Amino acid sequence: MLAAFKRNNLLQILFILIAVILLWVKAFLSPAGMAVEHYFSPLYGLLHDLLSSCPKVAAALALLLIVVEGVWLNLIMSYNKLGDTNWLMPTLLFILAMGWQGGSLTLTPMTVAWLPLLAAASQLLSRGDTSLGVSRNFNAAFLVGIATMCYLPAVVFVVPFLLSFVSYKAYRWRDLVVAILGLTAPLLLLVVYAFLTDKLEYYLILFRHDIVDMHIVTDTSDMADIVSNILFILILLWAFLSQLMSLGDTTIQHRINTVVFMLPLTAALLMLPYGTVFVVDTQGAALPFAFLVSNLLAIKRKHIWINELVFCIILLGCLLANA
Repeated sequence: MLAAFKRNNLLQILFILIAVILLWVKAFLSPAGMAVEHYFSPLYGLLHDLLSSCPKVAAALALLLIVVEGVWLNLIMSYNKLGDTNWLMPTLLFILAMGWQGGSLTLTPMTVAWLPLLAAASQLLSRGDTSLGVSRNFNAAFLVGIATMCYLPAVVFVVPFLLSFVSYKAYRWRDLVVAILGLTAPLLLLVVYAFLTDKLEYYLILFRHDIVDMHIVTDTSDMADIVSNILFILILLWAFLSQLMSLGDTTIQHRINTVVFMLPLTAALLMLPYGTVFVVDTQGAALPFAFLVSNLLAIKRKHIWINELVFCIILLGCLLANA
């Protein structure tokens, strides 16, 4: 099945459309309300005020954003030779990861935040050099700042961003200063707006409270969610270890770019205390899941049924969580 899927672009597009319909038809027939803004996220809060009374419109916007983000991820990977050519599996896996849990089939803060985060990741990718330019450094940090305004816990993506400095050997103090300036630039704009509208003190109170509002919460009430979540974690872990073991066989440029796409896993882990530790919110790991698992499924094996089985487990796991 995977061999036919890989060779035929039309079949890949058709398969993605079928997966989208199976996942999202319920969201339009009986739409859930938009996700509540649990953390201070002014850009998402603006969308919530506009669309909370129109759940079908919110679901349509969420689906549009997810498809655009999945296609964009696919294009980034293809352009930087991080995956097989004409292989739309990253798009499909990103869509599945974003809709893995039934409650996520609407507009959520993370759905909006992935747009600037994908742009930030593309800025960090090597274009053939082994140094991170000032402009790309600032742009990536600025985009992480924008993502933070969409979803406050997304600030933890600063960690993989700074860890990518190691790959580029960017140890100079100027690199760190540029990153700090880029990260704080959109936040300074927010401060100016808050000052002009006499909301500065209120915004600062919300920010200080929410940035440390971490807690250990588990939700094991639904057995289907538990099983599908375990499958998601195990497949992601296998894909991560597989990619890690193959790092030494690649060029420096490819190694840097691979690390950039693997590092968001650290942010996904750091975001757990802001949501549920288990079952985990799969949206936070959508990028590394799509990247790593698509490469896992692209490996040519002696026993081709292994990849077929993994692919079937992914599809069944996602459908199980949304049953």
